Amino acid sequence: MNLLQDQNVDCYSVLLNMNVSDYLGIVNQAYEKSGGLEGQREPLKTSTAIRICRRMVEDLKKGAILPPIVLGVVVPDELFINIGKMDEEKNESDFKSSINSQPKENIFIIDGMQRTTAMSEISKTDNDIAQRTIRIEYWIAKNTNSLIYRMLVLNTGQVPWNLRRQIEVVFRSMIREIKEKVKSIEVLAIRDQSRRSCAGQFQADQIIELFLVRSYAVEAKT
Repeated sequence: MNLLQDQNVDCYSVLLNMNVSDYLGIVNQAYEKSGGLEGQREPLKTSTAIRICRRMVEDLKKGAILPPIVLGVVVPDELFINIGKMDEEKNESDFKSSINSQPKENIFIIDGMQRTTAMSEISKTDNDIAQRTIRIEYWIAKNTNSLIYRMLVLNTGQVPWNLRRQIEVVFRSMIREIKEKVKSIEVLAIRDQSRRSCAGQFQADQIIELFLVRSYAVEAKT
């Protein structure tokens, strides 16, 4: 186990090994929710992505080691402090036990949806792959904001995020509040994959832009 502290976003980065079967058991719920974090992309389904996934499956069969998958875990303050005090050589089993005891909804796939797809597919028919050792990097945080920051950084240079998706991720709490308090409109997120079809429907990013413009206008007058 290797542990480093990220003082910028107040997280711990923990790198360790585990077998594919254990990994899939840990992330099953997060994978079903497209990573678990709001704004996270689902596994890509383009022809290129499918070819890459097939290539990863073939590489795994040949014994390839994939780049570390990055998982995020939101933990209580007390556990966060305890993890920072763990001995890298002596406390790996304690760390794993602590993480495994956390609610599954607090575990997120920050980077590695395509690799998880490949491993999930092949492990169903190949038990040797299910027992293969892979590298996992955990990002331990006290809230999801730090994990979303990591997700945005890790996606830089990969499949581009358009402006709409970035706005929805950054202002997710505001979008949630609008949905809860303004019942007369329907707010459509990019994940909904739907277009406006009737009055009262608005794209989430457009609602945020209108809100920000209005806020700036009010501030300018005061």
